[in-house]
Amino acid sequence: MIGVAAWAFQTAQPPPAAIEEQSHFSQAMGATRTYRVMLPAAYATSKSRYPVIYWFHGYEQSSAQRDGELASYIATHDAILVDVGPVETSGQFPLYFPELADRIDKTLRTIPDRDHRAVTGFAMGGFMAYWTAGKYPDLVASASSFMGFTEASVGPRDLEVDYNLDEMFGNFEAVRTRLVTGTRDFLRFY
Repeated sequence: MIGVAAWAFQTAQPPPAAIEEQSHFSQAMGATRTYRVMLPAAYATSKSRYPVIYWFHGYEQSSAQRDGELASYIATHDAILVDVGPVETSGQFPLYFPELADRIDKTLRTIPDRDHRAVTGFAMGGFMAYWTAGKYPDLVASASSFMGFTEASVGPRDLEVDYNLDEMFGNFEAVRTRLVTGTRDFLRFY
């Protein structure tokens, strides 16, 4: 009887997200770019289209930790997650997002419009998520920053400009934004 009672209270684990490493030649970057795609378990058996979340990461988070957390999220949500990085604010990376979004929309079953596209990230990735949403508000409907930097140098190498996210305030008017800080986060005063 105890075995039956224990079985009755167990919760079923969601099927795992499928993780694929993909790459393409980027015109903006002038090189082959690799990114990881996390697909919900139903992706393989359904014909559904899915919203896309772009996760920008820097160098601060190990890929094993990041993959585990992100895959757990996608396992319980009907969305595609594209893990991009490490992000760089200088060079051509800031110009890469429209090309990547187009590539993802052409190769995966996405809902290919701005209302079903979000960007997010941690630390420098959080900065880049907000910067991308401000630069391309026609491509992004939602931006989240987890302990993201609020300023960085952005632009082509040797021509970078110090940039503060406050400077794009007007561009965020039609973008849902979320800023997450922690009590030990040195940026919390922003």
